[in-house]
Amino acid sequence: MVGPVPEVTIWTHAYAPEYEGTSKEILLLSRSLGYVSVHDLSDDLRFKIDRKLISYRSSVYPLRVIAPLLAMRTKISHVYISQPETFYLSFLKKRPVLVTYCGRLYSGSKPVEHQIERLKMVDHIVVESSRDLCHLRSLGFGPERASLVYPGIDLARFTPQETRPDSFKLLFASAPLADVDALFRARGVDLILHSLENLDGVQFVLLWRQKCTDLLYRRVKSNRATQRLTIVNKILGETSQLMSGVHAVVAPYTTTWANKACPSSLVEGLASGKPVLASNEVAIADLISREKCGVVFEPTTEGLVHATEHLRDHYQMYQANARRAAEKYFAAEDFVHAYERIYADVSARRA
Repeated sequence: MVGPVPEVTIWTHAYAPEYEGTSKEILLLSRSLGYVSVHDLSDDLRFKIDRKLISYRSSVYPLRVIAPLLAMRTKISHVYISQPETFYLSFLKKRPVLVTYCGRLYSGSKPVEHQIERLKMVDHIVVESSRDLCHLRSLGFGPERASLVYPGIDLARFTPQETRPDSFKLLFASAPLADVDALFRARGVDLILHSLENLDGVQFVLLWRQKCTDLLYRRVKSNRATQRLTIVNKILGETSQLMSGVHAVVAPYTTTWANKACPSSLVEGLASGKPVLASNEVAIADLISREKCGVVFEPTTEGLVHATEHLRDHYQMYQANARRAAEKYFAAEDFVHAYERIYADVSARRA
């Protein structure tokens, strides 16, 4: 049984639950648990009472003076971000601190190892893949200090849908958040474009976010197979609106850097009964292989082409396992209850 849980303040970056995966998870926690408030260190000055959200301009906000005072208003500070960093930890010292890393921890990464002593001062760390949890274990974080919590979504908002019987369509919904070559390569955008000419009868649907389009259109313009590429350049809170028109969702990440451990597009695809294609750089690749809800591949042109053809040839088998995997790992209720337990445990240990 979960004990009494004190009020919690979540600290994050660039809070945008309208389209960004980490923000969607935070919004789910905030709405499900009445004692959770959110502080967003983004570049926008805004106040949204309905989300218990305080957002401000980092450049003008005296963080190290006022932020600790805000943190004192609640019993637990929950740092919920995508990449390993200790910026927040420098001023969140007076209360128990929980850290959730939605991005990747990876062996030999300087952002993790060179901060390990400071991270050991954190009361608890949550990651979103068994691969990252194993890495934390190797760094000395036992079960009482580190947990695996998969992101949760409201499965009732997604229903398995039949796909119209036309060409084989793949949805890519992991658009970079900046017009930077390295981000395009890391997310696998270049890999998709390089694979187009080698995938007969396959179309890609790219869901963009009304930003970072200049670099995309320059790349598309130089590709000879763009007639099999559709760009949907608008904000969609959920990919469910596109799921009926595609067969699968793809995350062709080429590196662990700057990528979410458990991409929300893959989770939403599975919830919609769509199998997934994921490179072995996606942290939940082991889950996908184990549950046979998609195909894992090497992040190369040949790897993506072969995986796509294999999924198309064995589609019904993988599709049958998709929704089942979502129900097993990504139910909103399990996600919220896991954090309730962690909040209660952290509070009890520091009482």
